[in-house]
Amino acid sequence: MTTLFHLSSAHTPESDPIGLYKITSANYLFRHWRIGQRILHEVQYRESDVCEYHEDGHHDFVSSFSFDEYFLVSTVFIINSWDLGNENDLFSLLNDGFQEKMRAGLISNPSGFYAAVILAVDDDALLTKFSEYCDLINYQTLTTLMLDHNEAFNKLISRVFIDEETLYLLIKRSFDWETMSNREAKYIPLWGRDQQHWQLGHEKGLLDFVIGQYIPSGIDTITKYVQPSYEPLRRLLFEMAITMHFCLERIINLDDTYTLNSDFAIYLIRSENTKHLLNALEIIKTVEFDSKVERLIDRCAVYGEQRLAEKIINLSGNGSLACRYFSSLFAIHGIDNVKTSFDHSQLFKWQRSKVIDSPKEAFGKGLLLLTNEALSSNEYSMQDLNAAIVLAAEHGYCRIVEQLHSKGASLAAGGRWPMKYANKYGYIELKEYLLEQGATEAEFNGSTIDLG
Repeated sequence: MTTLFHLSSAHTPESDPIGLYKITSANYLFRHWRIGQRILHEVQYRESDVCEYHEDGHHDFVSSFSFDEYFLVSTVFIINSWDLGNENDLFSLLNDGFQEKMRAGLISNPSGFYAAVILAVDDDALLTKFSEYCDLINYQTLTTLMLDHNEAFNKLISRVFIDEETLYLLIKRSFDWETMSNREAKYIPLWGRDQQHWQLGHEKGLLDFVIGQYIPSGIDTITKYVQPSYEPLRRLLFEMAITMHFCLERIINLDDTYTLNSDFAIYLIRSENTKHLLNALEIIKTVEFDSKVERLIDRCAVYGEQRLAEKIINLSGNGSLACRYFSSLFAIHGIDNVKTSFDHSQLFKWQRSKVIDSPKEAFGKGLLLLTNEALSSNEYSMQDLNAAIVLAAEHGYCRIVEQLHSKGASLAAGGRWPMKYANKYGYIELKEYLLEQGATEAEFNGSTIDLG
């Protein structure tokens, strides 16, 4: 007789509708686990009782390995049984080396076993003991559980202590502001809490837990919440609270210095959700800015966020940010269409400081004054002009696109990328210009730019 394992929801083995029992080795067993199965059986079977054998793998002259395999047999004989929700059974199984048996295969993933135990255990103390024994409270394991076994993940985080650094890493995975700020316009909703839940999917349970633990929704519940001690977590929760219009005072100390995350602010700009950021900048006493603040000011100009731009420029006391803002406005709307008393000679000087290697840099940096000078005093190849118009379109610099087109650059450069960028990032003025010039519609699809 040969020994393998079988899972069931009762203390007796369970057969399929035609009376066969699924059995396999420890390293494949929990690939076949279903919610509700909490009894693990070690069984023997006779070769003559094997009705079917299934195997998935890779086999050629170079290598051979299996992803999964199991038998369907007509009869099994129980040697041992363990209830995964019972402390004595569970630790008898663990002390007998079951984890090592699960990892015996070339491709193994014990997360199914962890999920089965988490859902089977009712006692919080036992769940804590199990999670410590198996070292579950780490970013990699928790992420796997969140993606593959969401119900077990939600139960675990609500019952077991998770240190703030690990919690921060889990949340940051879902709130990567840089990635989110560069999404296509159609994937950036006007966020409230319900939309966040819909977009996060598997992470909904994590979001609910974080909100319940750290983010108060009103002053009447303020004593229930404890301010996180881990600064990156505190800052990320503060940003989450702004997106969901929740109370801020219990997440960060408003007397502390807050460094505004430019990617986060750009995401709010693109989701038309800057009102509560502006309110936050009013009540925080000291605000600093990260290394991407010039890009943030540029995006304020592109998407018409004048109030936010003025607030940031005033708080920073940095005159070069005003130069960036008006340079971007000129690049989008044209010099004659922007009302300002700003000194053009100062602006021209600032723009020159931004061009280091070649006048061509002005095209993609939104420097219209230098663009006009470069196009009037230099000859550029069609390939250079097409490359420049794609770069200007990527950033929404409509007037620079217009100037380059007047010099021969194609509005279909690279495979209609100017229109693709206009649609991807929601550049309304650029799209209107392109359509007026006879450009055809083109949706962003991640295809490769071909400039010949």
